[in-house]
Formats: sequence, C-alpha cells, structure tokens
Amino acid sequence: MLQFYVPMEISWRNIGPHIPHRHENLFQIVYRAVTVIFITIIAIVVPDLSAIIDIVGSVFYATLGIFTPCLLDIILNWYIGYGIFKWRLCKNLLIMALAIFVLCSGVYFASSTLINGTIPPGSLCKNGTLLE
Repeated sequence: MLQFYVPMEISWRNIGPHIPHRHENLFQIVYRAVTVIFITIIAIVVPDLSAIIDIVGSVFYATLGIFTPCLLDIILNWYIGYGIFKWRLCKNLLIMALAIFVLCSGVYFASSTLINGTIPPGSLCKNGTLLE
C-alpha cells in the first residue's frame, strides 16, 4: 500500500512508539486504511475540490509568500536599523497589511464559492466583467 507514504512516515514517528510491537503492523494497516477512507469521504462530500484548493492557496500564499518574509525582515533588521525615517519598517508593515487583506479576501471568495457554488455578486468574473 503506497497511499500516503510520506504523511504516514511523518505521523508514524509520533504514533509508533505508543503502539505495542506485536500490534504494530496491524495498527499501521488500519491507520492507513482509515486515512484513505477519510480522504475518500472528503472527495465524495466536496466534489469540486477547486474551492478547497483556492482556500489553501490563499491562506498559504498570503502567509508564507507575503507576510512571513516581511516579518523575518523586521526581525533581522531589529538591531541594525530600518533606514532613514524607518522606511523598511513602514514598507514591511504596509506589505503585511496587504497580506492580511489578500488572506481575508481570498478566503472570503473561496469559501463563498465553496458554500454557494458561485462567485459572489459584485465581484469580477473570469473575463474581467463585473457580475450583477
């Protein structure tokens, strides 16, 4: 069974030591089967995974792609200084505010698409026209 090889290896490091050695193989087979069934149920319940992918993408792009580099720049320049008029700090705070906006708006539109199945009124559709 090659399903979930990497996640199983990572999670088994934490779970494995708590399982008796003689039941280790049986528990690992059951655990792998339960995770495959769980993911299959998610795929059945949510047939359009693009909305979930949009939510995950908006959260991780906003946090890892925009917010975290600015936060690291603020931390690394703490003792060095932020330049004249603290321009680096102002730049980073502005970009971090933009990241929070991107996070909120991305999650809002993706979750409304997931719940309603359509793009909310008043937003731009794919060809750039305003939806009514």
